[in-house]
Amino acid sequence: MLRTGPAAILVLSLIATGSAQAQGASDLLKEQYAAVCTDLFQGAVTGERDISKLVTGTVLQRIATETNNQGYGALIPEIGPPKALGISDVVHLSYGDVFVCQFRHDKGASLWQIGYSPLSQMIEDFEMVFIRDEAKPQPKPAADERTSQRRSLSTTRGGEAPVPTETQRRDQEPAGRPAASEVPDIVPETPTQSEACQMFPDLC
Repeated sequence: MLRTGPAAILVLSLIATGSAQAQGASDLLKEQYAAVCTDLFQGAVTGERDISKLVTGTVLQRIATETNNQGYGALIPEIGPPKALGISDVVHLSYGDVFVCQFRHDKGASLWQIGYSPLSQMIEDFEMVFIRDEAKPQPKPAADERTSQRRSLSTTRGGEAPVPTETQRRDQEPAGRPAASEVPDIVPETPTQSEACQMFPDLC
């Protein structure tokens, strides 16, 4: 049965309000966890922050063992400093939350899968990988295109400027802004419940 009138409007308003509040709470949680990612990066990579109260003793010992107490900073020169951060949606498990952070660097990216306990407010475990961008070779113009370039540069008709070729037009375009296809997707994919449990079984 379709309801109309003030009662129905009130119900719809409550549903809309509840949905907006849930979305707002989700966005707020993601902002909080983005700060967790940043703090972890600054502690485990750059050494700018004390993370002894952010990660468990087991995680802290693991970082020290894997890096000989030097942190992961030695990997940064290969991909450059971070420029942007994207975060997945949060997956709620029985004993904690799982989320994925991706830092975009000058020459690559670093991906951080994090298992976090809201109860202890500490990172229980994490997995991290640094990804370096592949260098793209510059294509050489075809022989007939090079011939066309030389002809257009050396000949004019009636004092008119030669019509630039397609390659010349591309070369004359302002540099500095990558093509849309070259812009990386900064927001990482959200793992499923099953994938999150496989990453961090102790949280399930």
